[in-house]
Amino acid sequence: MKPSKKANQIEILPKVVSDFEISELIELSKIALNKRSRICLHKDHSDIFQQMLICIRSNSYVVPHRQNGKLKSYIILKGSLNLYFFDNDGNVSRIITLDRKSKIVRYDASIWHTIMTYNCKLCLYIETIDGPYIRKDTEWANWAPTDEDAINAKIYKRKLSRSTMPE
Repeated sequence: MKPSKKANQIEILPKVVSDFEISELIELSKIALNKRSRICLHKDHSDIFQQMLICIRSNSYVVPHRQNGKLKSYIILKGSLNLYFFDNDGNVSRIITLDRKSKIVRYDASIWHTIMTYNCKLCLYIETIDGPYIRKDTEWANWAPTDEDAINAKIYKRKLSRSTMPE
């Protein structure tokens, strides 16, 4: 295993993931500033199929975002996630809980969305999205706190966790 350029990302060649690599991934998520870590199962950003094994901790914040023209999937391996969808004004339009009973979701990533762990300290999941990855194709919500704004991000996460499905 060779560390990648990012401290919270592991690149493995060949793409075989053992319990040892998963344990390292979990440990990396503890020390990563964003409380997430990933093993990229694709070769690089230019691949047309991007797939990652990701560990996200309960104290991680993912800014709501969208990727126009992309489809995305999550497959839960351990723990649980809430997947939040929003309208253009930042109102929650749908919440999907992924856990032991509902492990897989595929959705249109051009809808505003974010994820948070649900009733667990960490979640281990596989994410797939159409490639290639082009940073500027991801649009970050201007109605939500940035990831640098830790205080407001924590308040926002608390608000989201109390959200219920719209009537």
